[in-house]
Amino acid sequence: MRKLYIIGPITSKAYKKFSRQLDELVADGPEPVEVELHSEGGSAYDGMAFFSKISTCPCQVLITAHGMVHSAAILVLVAGTFRQCGPYVDFMVHESEEKIEGRSSTLLKMARQAMREEIVCDTLMANRTGTPAGTWRQLHESESFLTASEALQLGLVHAIMKGNPPCTKFL
Repeated sequence: MRKLYIIGPITSKAYKKFSRQLDELVADGPEPVEVELHSEGGSAYDGMAFFSKISTCPCQVLITAHGMVHSAAILVLVAGTFRQCGPYVDFMVHESEEKIEGRSSTLLKMARQAMREEIVCDTLMANRTGTPAGTWRQLHESESFLTASEALQLGLVHAIMKGNPPCTKFL
């Protein structure tokens, strides 16, 4: 299987690199592509760019989550055709954070845009997971950390890979 990696922050630079690599694999043929994901998140807009690129890919994209999938990386994860994770992956969702300055009219415009962004994210999550947008809204508002089992229940992943239990002999 052909494999790509998304390791680290979700940025425009990371998107550009990933986009080029995925284009090269797609040009080589229709076989599925596996993506390994481990990310602390980053820009919601960059997360949406990854989402768009992966979800419209003509090849199946299988995403395997390891370590952590936080913030904007959740959008990357749910774009996959099939999503799985290790048993100890940490997931986190939260509202977007805006740091803005300016006149009150500018602040109001930016707040409205941030809310539109939240609605889009909640809708994407609902469409890809089967969990209602209202549930995602509540999870985002409360800055929620999720276990692999909770991610499975919410539809973030389709499967949890079997692994060896942690060794307690030396703990």
